Amino acid sequence: MRIFTAVVVCILLIDCSTRPSSEAFQGQSFVSLDSIILSQQRLLIGKKLTKSVLIDDVLEKSIVSIDSSFIGNEWSFLKEFNLNKPAFIGGIKTTKAQNVVRYEPKSNQSYLFGFLEYRFGTNGEIIQVSGGLKDEKAKSLYESTREFKFEFSDGVIEKYTISGYQKIIMNDTVFFQVTGEL
Repeated sequence: MRIFTAVVVCILLIDCSTRPSSEAFQGQSFVSLDSIILSQQRLLIGKKLTKSVLIDDVLEKSIVSIDSSFIGNEWSFLKEFNLNKPAFIGGIKTTKAQNVVRYEPKSNQSYLFGFLEYRFGTNGEIIQVSGGLKDEKAKSLYESTREFKFEFSDGVIEKYTISGYQKIIMNDTVFFQVTGEL
């Protein structure tokens, strides 16, 4: 009986030592753009924003009072930049240089987002967030790109730009740019 118990213990010890550690199955944690936008929503509600919309050389300017529906409608595409999704595990390359952290899909991956970049100030505060996405899933029928840049001052968005184009088969390409400034 002792020999049998010793053999079982040896097998268990060998089996446990050859298994990969739990670290191999853990995903990488990313700065959450959703959390940043939610915190900005609380800080910006009720403030006035000068908004300019340029669509194919037609410029329209307005002053908008920010409310929760404005942020939900204007910035809804930012949900595509939530890099903490299980589908992204192992598929994102992170580059860090001085005060910049950049996330991009690895060369063997195809995601809607093309890049997400954070710039930090000397005290570690976010001073700029930018990103880009390109929808190529139905490239023969529809193509769309969007890039954004948010600039922060004292932890609050003070200026943003969203630009890109949309191309639908048999139609002209529509270029757009939306800017907002507090």
